[in-house]
Amino acid sequence: DCSSLTSITLGKSVTSIGDYAFSYCTSLTNITFHNSLATSPTFATFYGLPKNGTIYYPQSESFWFQSLKNDSHLKNWTFIEF
Repeated sequence: DCSSLTSITLGKSVTSIGDYAFSYCTSLTNITFHNSLATSPTFATFYGLPKNGTIYYPQSESFWFQSLKNDSHLKNWTFIEF
């Protein structure tokens, strides 16, 4: 149960995220990535998240994160480079 999870940071060693990894984490509004992933998340990865939130990602990986902006579950989320 991840319903009380509000923030998560994925370190450089994280190379993939499984289906439904963040699904129904209804309080999760901040996700920080420290690198891109070897495989793209599926639509189910972010299913059931709050309507609004923020994804932080390194500027060096901006091309990869542009594709996440098209995920229907993240359409109202803010993407911030660092």
